[in-house]
Amino acid sequence: MSGSPVESGVKVARSPSGLTQSLVDLATGSQDWPPSVMVVSRQCLLDWIGVTIAGATDRAIDHIVDEALDRGSSGRSTLIGRSERLSLLDAALANGVAGHILDYDDAHQAIRGHGTAPIMPAVLAAAEAMELTVGESLAAFACGYEACARMGLMLGPAHYVRGFHTTATAGIFGAVVATARLIGLDAEQTRHALGIAGTMSSGLVANFGSMCKALHAGRAASSGLRAARLAARGFTSSHDAIEAGNGFINAVGGERRDELALKPPPSDHHLPDTLFKMHASCYGTHSAIIAAITARRRGVTPDKIVTIDVWVQPGAEQACSISSPTTGLQAKFSLSYLVAMALCGLNTSDPESFPDTLPDRPEVTALAARVSLHYPPDMAGMSARISLGLSDGSVVEESADAGKPERDLAEQQDRLESKFRSLVESRLGSGKSTRILDIVNAPEKCPAADLLETCRR
Repeated sequence: MSGSPVESGVKVARSPSGLTQSLVDLATGSQDWPPSVMVVSRQCLLDWIGVTIAGATDRAIDHIVDEALDRGSSGRSTLIGRSERLSLLDAALANGVAGHILDYDDAHQAIRGHGTAPIMPAVLAAAEAMELTVGESLAAFACGYEACARMGLMLGPAHYVRGFHTTATAGIFGAVVATARLIGLDAEQTRHALGIAGTMSSGLVANFGSMCKALHAGRAASSGLRAARLAARGFTSSHDAIEAGNGFINAVGGERRDELALKPPPSDHHLPDTLFKMHASCYGTHSAIIAAITARRRGVTPDKIVTIDVWVQPGAEQACSISSPTTGLQAKFSLSYLVAMALCGLNTSDPESFPDTLPDRPEVTALAARVSLHYPPDMAGMSARISLGLSDGSVVEESADAGKPERDLAEQQDRLESKFRSLVESRLGSGKSTRILDIVNAPEKCPAADLLETCRR
């Protein structure tokens, strides 16, 4: 690519540094990932396939697929958990929405959102089209995940508080870096792809509890892949569209935390700090759910509970404080309702507990009305504490912290395989489930197309 792109008569910067350059290096440099990174990459893939297959027949995906078909979308790209095939970009969109619609996919504190959901659909769509292997896909995915985490750290809490959904706004950059690596973009092309992504990035916290939240992940995947493909064709952007004074970070209220974003985490890489969900709801609710389940196991039953106080991190007030949910999607973002579900013994790990229209659950509704939520500014990380005032005058207190990454990767593998089978066997059968597990656990030489074909209905 030659020449200096010019926009409105202003010459574009030629030598960006800092975050932009670090993302370019991830996409184009030599990467030697330690075993822990690749193990967690495989776990991300396994978990994402499971929740995507389980979410693939949701009404939201029907709408996405029907709209694409009405538009004339056609192609050979696979839709996970479905029979249709669509164009490359439409498949990335549909699979991205399916992977996030249950809100059961992995999360990461650096991102302040979800990493796999916006990256994996783009990676697998590109790998299928290019006849690459699952192993090659995962190596690129690892680069994209690291990029997404760095962008999340750079943007910081202020970006989220402003109303932006980081899964979408940081996720698109992860999708760009991963697909740029797969496609083989050079450094110049990758800078353009990142600038294109900045222009295409979007996602609003205000849409939590609706289908749009999952659309954020799908759109980030599809747009990230499109940005890389456009750059490969010679489409240009400003080289410093991310960090310029009027660039992406400043425009969306980011904090420009360069040192934090570029400093390696204690484990040297971000992927091992991935948090995998065991409850099908917003991750900000998990600690409170776990504390409530522990209280119930101590013998506390709903008929004994008079008052319920819950203390959680301040960010939960914005993300998961829907007070009177009427749909399953809304319930996933209602701390009071979820705590009541757990205290009543309902299974928050089962997506079927969150139907489109919530059934009449008088016991849950009555308990949820007694919940008082508190958001102390000094609440650590993702921890939560609950205090239950009982009818005999006693008080039961429990606390939990779901924000600590698992370091025993073998233990984590066992939990994820169990979760995977619970989501997939009833939909695709035990034979296909086992075949998917075998491929993900030994992905190096298996074509991505073969894995995706196994994931079809």
